[in-house]
Amino acid sequence: MKFIVLLTCVAINRYWVGSHPLHTEEWFGKLKEKLWVHRLADVSLPYSQFGLVVVLPVIVVAITLWAIQSLFWGLLWMLLGLLVLGYAIGISDLEEVVRNHTLWLRKLTPEDSLQDAKSHHEQVMQQMVHDEFSSVYPILFWFLVGGPAGALLYRLAQQYAQSGTESYAESEFVTLLLRTLDWIPVRITGLAFCAVGDFAQCMGRFVEALLEWEKPAKTVLVEMSEVAIVDIEMELVDAVHFAGKAEYQLKETGDLLHRTLLFWIALIAMVTLLGWV
Repeated sequence: MKFIVLLTCVAINRYWVGSHPLHTEEWFGKLKEKLWVHRLADVSLPYSQFGLVVVLPVIVVAITLWAIQSLFWGLLWMLLGLLVLGYAIGISDLEEVVRNHTLWLRKLTPEDSLQDAKSHHEQVMQQMVHDEFSSVYPILFWFLVGGPAGALLYRLAQQYAQSGTESYAESEFVTLLLRTLDWIPVRITGLAFCAVGDFAQCMGRFVEALLEWEKPAKTVLVEMSEVAIVDIEMELVDAVHFAGKAEYQLKETGDLLHRTLLFWIALIAMVTLLGWV
């Protein structure tokens, strides 16, 4: 049943048109502001706001799912699980990012700055890899480990971090929480890069990543994705020559991310069939 819910939500991640309507910062920020206005969460009480907008909903969902898990042959659990995971899952716009950046690269001229073109390309590539990861893989992992409540915890914590907080201690806590929640999914994704990319180059970086804790998830993912694809040697005379190499790298990285999703689906299927979740 979990596998059916996961496959449905992976399809939402891939084929939903437009952005996720509930993943904007506006409503989440307004909720936090409302709690403050009504003094429901006081800055003098450590983590009170986090507890009300993140921990409490997770507890309510976990208890509700536990209470209904045996009703109507588990169909109610599946329906609620689908709704919760549908909220938690992100929307991937990988194809659009690849298409738009390809068009940008093809518009470069010899007069354009080579350094500016490199800088912009690196930013796009780094954001593409991280957005693809954060939209789906941690959600899938924590759904397998903790059910819909686990997936919800990750998404709400991420939205809480993005909306900002008045307390430095609370901000540090949320950052540490997300780093902890990301650590295993990042390493599994790195293993996927090894399996579906250049294994010889990537495995060494994967082993190094197993011993790293402080380095941000985005940095680890980008570094591993770069060594997972076969690079091409090309003399970069100007921005046009660079665009040829950059377009190749963009296409290869996009294909790598598609194969990585298939790796995750196969891994989830195997874990489900073995009865480990």
